[in-house]
Amino acid sequence: MPYGTPSLDAPKMFQENSTSQESVSETSTVITESLSQQATDVVSQSSFIPLGEFSNRELFEVDAMRQRNRASGMKRKERSETWRVPFEDEVPWVTKDSGRKYKNATQRLHYEIDEVVKYLCPTDIERLWRVFAIKRIEQCIKSSYPSAEVMVFGSFNTGLYLPTSDLDIVCFVRDNSPNVLRKIANLLDYQRISAERPATIMKAVVPIIKFQEYYTKFNVDISFNQSSGYISARSMKEFLDQWPLLGKMVIVVKWFLKHHGLDDPSTGGMGGFTVFCMMLSFFQMHPFIRNGTLIPNDDNLGVLLIEFFELYGLKFNFFNIAIRVNRGGEYVLKNNESWTTKNPYTNICIQDPSDPDNDIARSTRNTDIIFSYFEKAFRRLVVRVGSLERKYHNQDEEMIIEESILSSIFFIPRRIIEFRKELHRLYADKQILADNYKTAYIIPPNFSHIVNRFLHEIEYADRLKNDKANKLSNRNGTQRIKNKRTGREYRDMAYQWKNEVDSYREYPCEGSTFLLATYGETYNKVFAYTNEEMEVMTKRNERKAGSSKSGRTSKDYERYDYQVGESSSSRGHKRHKVEENEIIYIEHDSEDDYYNNLPTQRSKRRKKGKKRN
Repeated sequence: MPYGTPSLDAPKMFQENSTSQESVSETSTVITESLSQQATDVVSQSSFIPLGEFSNRELFEVDAMRQRNRASGMKRKERSETWRVPFEDEVPWVTKDSGRKYKNATQRLHYEIDEVVKYLCPTDIERLWRVFAIKRIEQCIKSSYPSAEVMVFGSFNTGLYLPTSDLDIVCFVRDNSPNVLRKIANLLDYQRISAERPATIMKAVVPIIKFQEYYTKFNVDISFNQSSGYISARSMKEFLDQWPLLGKMVIVVKWFLKHHGLDDPSTGGMGGFTVFCMMLSFFQMHPFIRNGTLIPNDDNLGVLLIEFFELYGLKFNFFNIAIRVNRGGEYVLKNNESWTTKNPYTNICIQDPSDPDNDIARSTRNTDIIFSYFEKAFRRLVVRVGSLERKYHNQDEEMIIEESILSSIFFIPRRIIEFRKELHRLYADKQILADNYKTAYIIPPNFSHIVNRFLHEIEYADRLKNDKANKLSNRNGTQRIKNKRTGREYRDMAYQWKNEVDSYREYPCEGSTFLLATYGETYNKVFAYTNEEMEVMTKRNERKAGSSKSGRTSKDYERYDYQVGESSSSRGHKRHKVEENEIIYIEHDSEDDYYNNLPTQRSKRRKKGKKRN
């Protein structure tokens, strides 16, 4: 009997004749306990995880003392208001009167996952506001550091971002002084890019600036001269190409953690990259997926979600086992690896796929609390699926189910819905302001040229990060000295990616249903352009990008100027050409033509001094 089958067989264990609410509650409790015991027996007989050299005790069994500590932590940290029964308007993703028929309740859960992801998918206006915030920050930094390069990594780069996700930005500047963070923070405050004074976090492993954007209220994190974020985003895109539906599962788990307040690594929560690697490891180590008998796209995402919560909530021994996703995925013992975090022992350890010496989950100090929430989510989903099966089992072979299953573990708070509405109202009020920055798809600069151009600055920033990481790892019981990259290694990395054309990834679904679910069929009348506004936009686009009827010359393909009144020649080199609603990437100029001839800050000071003399 394969792992996860108890979740499918749960409806058979319900009593058909029990109708009272008390008997239903008692039956649900008995079923949950029996499922847990049955799953334990199944794992011991034919393990879900290929054991290899490990025993069942090493992988699954946790001693009584640690189990008691985990249970007490769950009682201390659990917040009852996030587990309450949601109101009807807090479950807006459910499609009413769809007429879709399901073979069973788990198939309904599969399609509900798709509905949730489509609802959480940012609309075009929300994407526009994110681009608007990024371009304002870029212009602000370049006003004082003209040679700076601004890139976006993290969830916005990979497409796995929620409506409330932060903007992760890395800035490459030719300034290694520790005061560069304070200078740029003051600049962001002075030019009203931030709603309040930005906070500079200097003592972190990677120093960052945190603030809220003035108009959109998006949370923004800016780091400096760090290449690791971009490299991690590249590896995530490769795994997403290999597992197309991996993104949808990650979105659901990320929203679950966000809803319960467990998604902030600075407070011991679980970050998005950690969730991504955990879900990827779950796909890699699933025995039916490994042997090709199960493909995660045949109406089985619901079963896989229940199995994910069961694995990490009930079975996985994170005290002794670490996760590795490279080389097809495997599990390793913590004590045998130098990169794992030994103290606190409750941490889950996951090896960075792009840096074997890095534990990406070292900030997840509340692993035991998070996994206790996974356990509760598993039990709730099993009971909910079983109750729906019993409720609709007298129908024909296919059932019409319009009730929500995922609302038993999370919902959409009204403040989040109002926040998204406010962004669309803001767009209606400030269309001209937003359209000055309007590019639905922004293209990042070529990373290989950035590595060559800011080679020494990146090397210096990585050296500081490695020193802090070594001190932190020694304090946590991990004795390791990380090898520092040399300039030659950076150059080899740059030439390896020199001819690569990179772009931001689309969201892993067809389109957002937020406006339709919120405003109904009238949303086009609320946010559509009038004829006069369309004419103004068309004339402005033709002026800036060139008319499509007359043909384009090389001058038309210069970098699009987002700041009104500023010439493109004063903003830098050619980057991409702009057509109506599309941006086509154009390679940077060669290093000899552009990058090696850029005036540095020191050369500019010399020129100013000569003029004064």
